[in-house]
Amino acid sequence: MVYIFVLLTIFFLLFYNIRVNSELKDDFLNKNQTVMLKGWCALYIIFFHISQFTCNLSRIFTPINYTSFIIVGFFFFLSGYGLMSGLLKNQNYLNNFLKKRLFNIIIPYLIVINIYYIVISIHNSQNIGSSYLTFIYNIIFAKQIGALWYMNIIIVLYLAFYFVFRKLNIKSGIRKILYLTIFYIIVMVFLNVPAKWFSSIIGFWFGLYYKYNDKKILLFFKEKYKLKLLFFSMSFIFLFCIRLIISYLGFNYEIFHGIFRNIICMFFIIFITMLLMKIKVGNILLNFFGSISFEMYLFHPLFVYILRSKIFMNSFNIIKIYLLTIICSLILNRSYKYIKHRIGSIV
Repeated sequence: MVYIFVLLTIFFLLFYNIRVNSELKDDFLNKNQTVMLKGWCALYIIFFHISQFTCNLSRIFTPINYTSFIIVGFFFFLSGYGLMSGLLKNQNYLNNFLKKRLFNIIIPYLIVINIYYIVISIHNSQNIGSSYLTFIYNIIFAKQIGALWYMNIIIVLYLAFYFVFRKLNIKSGIRKILYLTIFYIIVMVFLNVPAKWFSSIIGFWFGLYYKYNDKKILLFFKEKYKLKLLFFSMSFIFLFCIRLIISYLGFNYEIFHGIFRNIICMFFIIFITMLLMKIKVGNILLNFFGSISFEMYLFHPLFVYILRSKIFMNSFNIIKIYLLTIICSLILNRSYKYIKHRIGSIV
């Protein structure tokens, strides 16, 4: 079946050309490695969203519907880790932060939203120009295409990072981000917002904390490495399975699952980072997908939305979603870089 073929291909890309290090590495989250990890995560997130609309999905694949939050949590972690890396390396990092980092997220996001509006209007045989504000509202609050909620959160996190570390030193800033994260979770629960909006957000704070304290953390990991790797891997699997059982029994309170998911995310991130100290992931395809992972995340919900009623386990629409996403992502990525380069050269 096409569904199984795609799933196996995604995991093949992860394990293809994987290498075991002779010793534990300290720089396992270097730029090249994180780009490839983001590429794989993007491929999996697309598959997860396809799974949610696969009409004749076999029950043996049901657990996949409970896995996206740990991947998103790892995305948040890498974002926080990357921002803290920049802040520690360059004391002037925040001077052009809004222009260099935040705008590079917001501008493609706005471009894609407008593409969504045009394509969906044509697809639904609506007049382009009608109910535009309503459409934007539905996109921002994930009422029409839910997968884009991540963009709203990451923009808020980037703004929080900028304003917090403009005013506070690094140690105090990390603590402030933690307080804001807890406050955000409480507010989301109070407003009865779906748990996905806050169920993996702790990863961002943990990325900041991890990078700032990486020397101490790595020393802790290296001491009795195998025993600790076993502990964190088994703890993650145990907690993940417990959550599946609780969901199966019908206990679906959002506040409980939201907090529980954040805890599971922490164990998953620790397990993966410890594993990456010993193995090196990477190949030319993951590097390619990593280079357009942000655009892939932006585009794929559109094609899943359009083809949602035509997705079956043996349907080539699954592959079509990937192909359309990759093509559009590549065009946007290259076009945006070209325009930025031209504007920069003129200025």
